[in-house]
Formats: sequence, structure tokens, C-alpha cells
Amino acid sequence: MLHDLGPLDSNDVHCWFFEMDGFDADRLSDLLAPDEHERAARFVFALDRTRYRIGRGLLRLLLGTYLGQAPGSLRFDYGPAGKPMLAPPLHFNLAHSHGAGLIAVTHAGPIGVDLERVREIADIDAVIAHHFAEEERAEFAALPPDMRLRGFYAGWTRKEAILKVTGDGLGTRSLQTFAVQLAPEGRNPLLLRYDDHPSPTALWTIVDISPSSELSAAVALSGNDLQIRVRELSANVADAWLSIAIKSI
Repeated sequence: MLHDLGPLDSNDVHCWFFEMDGFDADRLSDLLAPDEHERAARFVFALDRTRYRIGRGLLRLLLGTYLGQAPGSLRFDYGPAGKPMLAPPLHFNLAHSHGAGLIAVTHAGPIGVDLERVREIADIDAVIAHHFAEEERAEFAALPPDMRLRGFYAGWTRKEAILKVTGDGLGTRSLQTFAVQLAPEGRNPLLLRYDDHPSPTALWTIVDISPSSELSAAVALSGNDLQIRVRELSANVADAWLSIAIKSI
């Protein structure tokens, strides 16, 4: 049974937040495929290797629990920008930032998420000028000074979520080719522009799911009447699922 979230219905979007401290990296690493171990080994720093293994292990554990399959048996395909995918109808996406993680799962269609730990940025104006679209730069300048850092992270996570739902990467699509609302208090920010599309809001729905003032997070996907359900994935829950997964092998 999936914790206390109930079934994953057709319009449900389950968003799982987690902090990587406390998870058993060795047990989760046992779930990874050879190519994932190879990628983990390419990280220079041990902390980055550990966080990668935890994130991918939790992704496999969560997806295997939804599908009723052994987590280690899952085989991912990868998009041109490296986005991992499974055969429909299950869609998912993973994001992590400085030890915090987010996994979203849905049957509704392709999905993208982004998560950032909010920290001061010394050259925030330069980042805005280089990466944000004209509409976003104007909105950022109009924000009260005490809201600009949150506004930046709100905009950044929403833009990254759009890139990830489309499967694009920064190497294939410029962040200035589309624009989102930056207002950090907006639960349902709009996609203001996407290339020259006449109705960008019909393309993708963006939902701000930031769990706290320390974390900024957004999810993007296509559809209406979506039921966004946010939960915390704890080490205790993961250990219980791991025990069940091991017994089922």
C-alpha cells in the first residue's frame, strides 16, 4: 500500500519531497542499474556520488512500488536531453538541490519538476539579464526588494519545470524563448509566452508546490482538473518499502 495517499487516479499528480540525510545509501544503491553506477562514479566528489545514488534509488523504489515491480528490474529509456522515461501510462520526473529531492508521478501525461534550495545569489541581476525573458525581467524589477530572491527562484523553478516536461535541456532551448509569471505567492502561475504559440496557457499547466520558505519547487504538465497531492518521503517509509521489495524478489 502506498503510504496514505491512496490510488494514483488518472488526474492525480503525486509529489514526494525528501531530504537525503538519513537514507541508507548502500541499500538504495543496490537497486541501480550498471549504467547508473557508471554515472555515479563519474562524479568528482563523494557527496555528489552519494546523493545521486540516493535520488536514483528512491526513484526506482517509488516507481517499483507504484507499478508492483521489483525496483531493480525497471529499465529506463532516455530522451535527447537525458530525461529518463518508462513506457506509458506512468510518467515521472526527479529533481534535487543541495540534499533536498522531489519526485513526481502521474498517469496524466509527461511531467516536469524542479526544486531549488533558496540561497542568496550575489550576481542575481546578471543571472536575470542573461537567462530571463523580457516579460520576466520587467516583473522582477517591479517586485518589492524583499520579494525578489523568492521571485527569482519561483521563476527559475517554473522555467526548469517547463524545460523538463518538454524534454528540452538548456543546450537545446534558450530560457528566453518562453516566459512565466514570477510572483512567488502564486499557486497557479501562468505560462505567458512559448515561442509564438497563440495560447501558451493551453500547452502546459504550472503549479507552485514550494513546501517552505527554504525550498522553491514547481511542477509542469498538460491537463485540467489536476489533483496535486504533496507528501514527504521519509527514511522510515523507504526502509519499509525496501524490505517489501527485497522479499518480493
